[in-house]
Amino acid sequence: MARDFPGAATNLLSLTNPIGLLDMTGASMTISAWVRLDTVAGVSRPFVAKRNAGGIQYLLRVKTATSGRLSYFIGGTELLSAALLATGAWIHVCVSKAGTGTNTTQMYVNGSLDAQGNMPNPADTTADFNIGADSYEGSYCDGQIQDVALWNVGLTAAEVAALAKGVSPQMVRRANLIAHYAMWGASSAGEIDLSGNGQNVAVVGAVGVGANPAPVGPFVLL
Repeated sequence: MARDFPGAATNLLSLTNPIGLLDMTGASMTISAWVRLDTVAGVSRPFVAKRNAGGIQYLLRVKTATSGRLSYFIGGTELLSAALLATGAWIHVCVSKAGTGTNTTQMYVNGSLDAQGNMPNPADTTADFNIGADSYEGSYCDGQIQDVALWNVGLTAAEVAALAKGVSPQMVRRANLIAHYAMWGASSAGEIDLSGNGQNVAVVGAVGVGANPAPVGPFVLL
């Protein structure tokens, strides 16, 4: 199963203004997710977002203004994929930031390096952590999202490739995994943070459960 987002206002998973591990401001971080888009038309379609009027702390989305490219924002700096994200198929997307300087941020689509550049460190905001929406911009994902995971280190190309082959985030750099949402839809209330860090996200509005899960293998919690 996977969480199915209808692409309409106020339908998302959210954690109000996290001040712990999800409030990332360091030089190294990774965001990973499986996505299956119904459309990239209209407004941008966010996957993971933490921003408000104070600025963009981090934002991973498909940007419809660029015909469906993967977009990663930190502050006022954006990294765009060369590839266009297709609709109706599961795609693994990942951004890995390992320090500061030239090409220290890599963007991967289906496990392959697609783009790279220099991104600033995230700045602290009081924004909520959202999956499936950027509530500040008023844009919402239309499609399914599964296995959202965040680390406080930059993963290597080999580690990202393993995730794209269906390896669970639980099996990749477990000590640095700060949040993991399998997005199985087991509870109507929200999704449990499987990293063990207690950063559960709640359903806001109506978020469904899709019938076609992403190709992610089983795992055992350690």
